[in-house]
Amino acid sequence: HAPHAPLGEALRHIFTPKQIRLLLRNLGLERDAPICSLTESQWGIVYLTMRQHVPPERWPKALSPIGTKEQGKNGS
Repeated sequence: HAPHAPLGEALRHIFTPKQIRLLLRNLGLERDAPICSLTESQWGIVYLTMRQHVPPERWPKALSPIGTKEQGKNGS
């Protein structure tokens, strides 16, 4: 999503509509606030809300975790 996408749109693939309403209330923001307007502490609220209310299968997938290949085995 673009950095200026509305929060409700940018997070709809992770959170249900009910969860988005809860999250927006916790953040003190409107649904159409741009996702780029979140502060570091607000991103923390997004993360904690996701951990508490969203099943893991809906969490964002890591694109390429660092150090997950067979690196480090046999001294390499």
